[in-house]
Amino acid sequence: MEKIYRIINDRFNVNSYIYKEDHKCIIIDSNINTYDYIIKNELIPEYIFLTHEHFDHIIGVSRLKNTFPDIKVVASRETSDMMQDNKGNMSFYYDGIGIQECGADIFIDNISEFVFSGYNINTYFAPGHTSGGILIEINNLLFTGDTLLDIKTPTNLPTSSKKQLYESLEFIDEKFNQDIVICQGHGGPFVKKDWDKNRSLGIKK
Repeated sequence: MEKIYRIINDRFNVNSYIYKEDHKCIIIDSNINTYDYIIKNELIPEYIFLTHEHFDHIIGVSRLKNTFPDIKVVASRETSDMMQDNKGNMSFYYDGIGIQECGADIFIDNISEFVFSGYNINTYFAPGHTSGGILIEINNLLFTGDTLLDIKTPTNLPTSSKKQLYESLEFIDEKFNQDIVICQGHGGPFVKKDWDKNRSLGIKK
């Protein structure tokens, strides 16, 4: 975990992650503290991966893109479309004004592979919390956004689907080993073997 830094926005208890190698880095999701962390630590981001479009996970993407024109924004097509719409990214319903961020440079259609400083990065389509959710796998870390949480995953939003969430969580359960570290969108990391799938689905035993 020494290459991973978790940037927290206390207002929403939302996580942005920085995976760095020397002064190069990739970003997984962006909150209001991400940009300042990048600048303060003199990092050069190559990619920013967005797990989904909700505003608390995308704030500052356009600012990063303007400062670092070579950075590649990676997301699903659904996320890319919604993050440019203040109602689609839910920010309008928070303050009546909302935000709009730039769209993706690279789209994830299903499973895609990237390379960063010799490390393989795999992405997987994982709808449920939103229709365009993705997972990001780096070594033994799995960044799940709000698809997999250690609390009930919300499925009462405009593009949510309980059926798709169930299928995505089944995929995670079958695909990844028990020792992989889950880096969720809200809250601290935990090992998959400690995960209660029923809790994520809101099923009471």
